[in-house]
Amino acid sequence: MIIENMAPYAKDTTVNKISEKLNREGFNPENWVVKETPLENFYTISNLSDSVEFSILEEENGDITPMYTVFTGAVGEDKEARTITEAIEKGTLPYQDGGANNE
Repeated sequence: MIIENMAPYAKDTTVNKISEKLNREGFNPENWVVKETPLENFYTISNLSDSVEFSILEEENGDITPMYTVFTGAVGEDKEARTITEAIEKGTLPYQDGGANNE
C-alpha cells in the first residue's frame, strides 16, 4: 500500500491491516493509497487514479471496519460496511447524484 498524506499519529500496524484486508478481498494493495488520515483512527483510501475511494475506521480494540460516505448534496454521512467491496459499491462522491463510485 502506498502512503501519501498520512498524519504522524497514523499507525503502520493499521496500514498493514488495511493491506491484508485488501488482499483477502481480492485487491492488490499496491494499487491503493492512504490518501489522508483526517482523524486519528480514520483512514481514507483511494485507488491510484483517485476515482474510487473508501474509508477505514480503526476501533479501540484494534479491529478495522470499512466505511463509506453517502452524500446528499454537499452533506456526507459515514456508514459502516461489512467489506471493502461493499464500501466501494455503496459510497458516493459529493459530485455524484447517488451513484456508486466503483469502476
